[in-house]
Amino acid sequence: MNTSLYIVATPIGNLGDMSSRALEALSHVDVILAEDTRVSSKLLNHFDIHTKLERCDDNVIAAKTPELIERMKGGEVFAFVSDAGTPGISDPGTHLVDKAREANLKIEAIPGPSAVIQALVLSGLGIDTFYFAGFPPRKKQAQIELFSALKYYAAALVFYESPYRVQETLENLAEVFPSRTAVLAREITKLHEEVLRMPLFELAKELKSRESIKGEIVLVVDAPRNEDGTVKNALEMMQELTQSLSPLASLSSEEFIKQKLAEGMKKSQIAKEVSRTFDINRDEAYTMVVGINL
Repeated sequence: MNTSLYIVATPIGNLGDMSSRALEALSHVDVILAEDTRVSSKLLNHFDIHTKLERCDDNVIAAKTPELIERMKGGEVFAFVSDAGTPGISDPGTHLVDKAREANLKIEAIPGPSAVIQALVLSGLGIDTFYFAGFPPRKKQAQIELFSALKYYAAALVFYESPYRVQETLENLAEVFPSRTAVLAREITKLHEEVLRMPLFELAKELKSRESIKGEIVLVVDAPRNEDGTVKNALEMMQELTQSLSPLASLSSEEFIKQKLAEGMKKSQIAKEVSRTFDINRDEAYTMVVGINL
């Protein structure tokens, strides 16, 4: 069976990372499907490749896929590229691959750069298990809820983030993970590559001291660790989660508030948890929190 669809990884910054297999595929397919034809045109021009380009981004891929599958069945050979890195990771390529699989077409992936993997390697954290969460939500409350849900994962947490939102995201991460170290990797493989590794609160403070920050950013939050520095396993984290939840059934709202205050949680966050846990109006819950002294 001949290959109908090539999934081609492209450089995330340094054009020297383009593989000979990737160049060969892009030169010989009938059509290159690109997340952004303007970005891909620059890449192709650099390597003197003149293959036809077609737009295939989030806005059109679902509607366009049935036609593409029929064209593949008719013998056309396609390559899919994202703006940078390995397609299928936080980009629209997954939908096309899924439907091509359902149609029993042959797909070939040509490996190459991945910002997620590079950030993990550059972090030096020595993590064997990680959870990639893509771009976090934009609103603070949604971020806090997501980060809280990931708190008991026995894994490093990896996020993409915009330079325009990274400061607020780091502050929210520090609120949920006050004792964790994190790594910010930006402009990976480019001339101004930078990797910062420090406790989350310090990292947020460092960025706040800068006038601006530019470039593509990957955040890596270290996995939960024991006092001896070893990474906690899934069983240990499950036990911690169970212990954190078990008192809720027996604690009164006042006892619950005192416990969270002692843990150093912000009063506004405690009020949200009290409201949710004890089914109390948010304003009433906040009044209860500020009225309690340890």
